Amino acid sequence: MIAVHDRIHDPKLAKKDDPARHVAAAITGGAKLICFDEMEVRDIADAMIVARVMEGFFDDGGVMVSTSNRHPDGLYENGLHRERFLPFIDLLKKTMIIHDMDSDTDWRQRVLSGLPSWYTPNDAMSRQSLLAAFDQLSGGVEVAPVTVTVKGRDITFDHAAGSIAAVSFDEICARPLAARDYIALADRYAGLLVHDIPRLDDTMRNEARRFMWLVDAFYDRQRFLVCSAAVKIPDLYQGNSWKVEFPRTVSRLTEMTNI
Repeated sequence: MIAVHDRIHDPKLAKKDDPARHVAAAITGGAKLICFDEMEVRDIADAMIVARVMEGFFDDGGVMVSTSNRHPDGLYENGLHRERFLPFIDLLKKTMIIHDMDSDTDWRQRVLSGLPSWYTPNDAMSRQSLLAAFDQLSGGVEVAPVTVTVKGRDITFDHAAGSIAAVSFDEICARPLAARDYIALADRYAGLLVHDIPRLDDTMRNEARRFMWLVDAFYDRQRFLVCSAAVKIPDLYQGNSWKVEFPRTVSRLTEMTNI
């Protein structure tokens, strides 16, 4: 959605009669089939943009396969001005075949069950264990470099397979990324395997802040993290800059790595 917002508000589209339709064409690249994982609508801006973009795609004969935690009737439930979104819900129900796959099985928990999620210390054994975890979680999907673009900035993962990617702490937290970048990554990936996390202190103030953003983004979207680090989670931060905020990160990490 971040990318869609950026495209919608591109000055080059300002004079277009229907910017959303042009965005739909740009995003799909002429494809007639798109797969939309975990459809969710959180605010009226998202609701209206999703509606216009997808209406344009459907009008052009496009086919969408989507997953969601909600039935179409539950999208943007109790949202502000939701009545403006209802015609799109009717379009979804008219255009798409809805399969209810409700189950008591938590598939994420089943896949991660029995798999350690926090390896210490940062040594060859931990790295090997992390690679083995990646192989298990990737399920045989081909490993290849992937680039995620956020507001014109490219974030490249050299080791990605399907909905997971492996990356070093420096690659994900030592470069100038913002909170919205981590949100975009959490929207793209079901989980990350992050290796070589050091003990954090005030000499790594910016890196620690970015790590907090990373954890928040993946926690809020119910993603998972598998990590190798110099120390255990309670000992991860020894600085003063974020001593008030970091306990929440410790709590979230503990929950995420003990699924």
